[in-house]
Amino acid sequence: MHYFLRSCAPILWVLLSWSGLVAQDWLGYHTSNYAGIHAVGYNPAFLAGNNYKLDVSLLAMHARVQNNYVNLDIQTLFNPEETFSEPNFDDRYMYYSDHKEFYDAYVNLHVQAPAFMFQLNERTSFGFAPAIRSFTNVNRVDENLARLISEGLDYPPLFNQEFGNRWTQGSINLWAQYSFTGARTLYDNGMVRLKGGLSLHLLQGLGAGVLYGNGYNYIFHNQDTLTMRRLQGELVLSPALANQNFGFGFDGGPGFGLDAGLILEIVPGTFERDGLIRPKRYQEHWGLRTEDETDYAVRLGISFGDIGFIPYPVHPSSASFEVSLDSIPLSIFDGVEGPADLGEMLEDNFQGINPNDSTVLMWLPGRIDAFVDFKLNYNLGLHFGGRFALWTGASNAFKSHYLHQFTVTPRWEIKWFGAYSPLSFDHMGLINWGLSLRAGPVVIGSGDLLSNLLKTRYSGISFHFGIRLLFPNINISSRNPGCDSFDRSYLKGRP
Repeated sequence: MHYFLRSCAPILWVLLSWSGLVAQDWLGYHTSNYAGIHAVGYNPAFLAGNNYKLDVSLLAMHARVQNNYVNLDIQTLFNPEETFSEPNFDDRYMYYSDHKEFYDAYVNLHVQAPAFMFQLNERTSFGFAPAIRSFTNVNRVDENLARLISEGLDYPPLFNQEFGNRWTQGSINLWAQYSFTGARTLYDNGMVRLKGGLSLHLLQGLGAGVLYGNGYNYIFHNQDTLTMRRLQGELVLSPALANQNFGFGFDGGPGFGLDAGLILEIVPGTFERDGLIRPKRYQEHWGLRTEDETDYAVRLGISFGDIGFIPYPVHPSSASFEVSLDSIPLSIFDGVEGPADLGEMLEDNFQGINPNDSTVLMWLPGRIDAFVDFKLNYNLGLHFGGRFALWTGASNAFKSHYLHQFTVTPRWEIKWFGAYSPLSFDHMGLINWGLSLRAGPVVIGSGDLLSNLLKTRYSGISFHFGIRLLFPNINISSRNPGCDSFDRSYLKGRP
């Protein structure tokens, strides 16, 4: 461990971030009126009255890796094999931030197994979406400790100075999720439409761990000796993480969670008489509409997601510890090869004891999403969305969390094609600009592709894709040509 910090720490933050990969989800594409089952994680009410009779997702994934301390040269994206094999990689391709008091790292991985949704009737839809999910969070690493780590602990300008931190926390949670969703149009008077949705999750814990410390001060005298005062902390490991033996059994659980959402739509038609909504001309070509088929003008939504927990058994190598010593040789980390070794070292050297609890509750990364979406003329739309992340503070260490984020997404889409370009700002202080494309059953995109290409350095990367089997609502010639089987006859004969 000591050798690792001295020789390899310049890429420690990158390794921390990518360790979860053994993103806002589907950013940009999640605003689509044709997202179907892929939109269920954003707001389950999207399933009600959507454009598909049946939507089968064969495979879908989104991943997001981000930190606000380490930046990589853009060349590492275009030529990773050559750049990452460079002997002095850290000097040539890595840059460090020096403008924040605390730094964070974040990894979000979501792999959706075969999933489906179907519309029972005009008002009611159901869905089932199993997935493998993983979150890794590193929170509040202070600027001085971050600099020491990045320099392999060999940074004399920070030697023999006392620094402190109120709390620091790192966590990882890997689980399987089986989601059952019901959505329904609750109210529709032809002018406004209210939709509601609820997803219930059965959770299978695959591995989890937490390391945190509270209210401590430290002094690095040199790269081999440390003073630590008033550190109170805990290392909690599930059996799979402690033994580094991951499988598909129940390392933790079963756990339970839920998502709930509401969507309010203002529908064109009646409001046009009062001049509130500009009429749109719907062109038809061989019975097929040439623009987005959805019939709202303004849509507002709110949802509460990932509210729940997974109980994990506590492995014996877990430890509570207190550290207040004037001289700690860092050689005590020699021989620490894994999480269980770290727990045993803490027990042996810092009055560590096994936690009293035999089970710990690991909370899901709760969130609140709200949005307003404007349907502009023809194929254009504009989506404003905000995400408030829960459990980001120090009150509970046994949790994962999202990032606070605000996003603006212009989009262009028709029945079989769509383009989405999200511009987002999050609580790490990073601005990302992405691009997502939909062509028939295939979706591919990134929440930060364009901003990374425009910059010479980047501090994160996100990616998503999906492959689906689509069964749109069937056109019925006796109704409006080009409409789906749900009657929208008021659109016929507009000027």
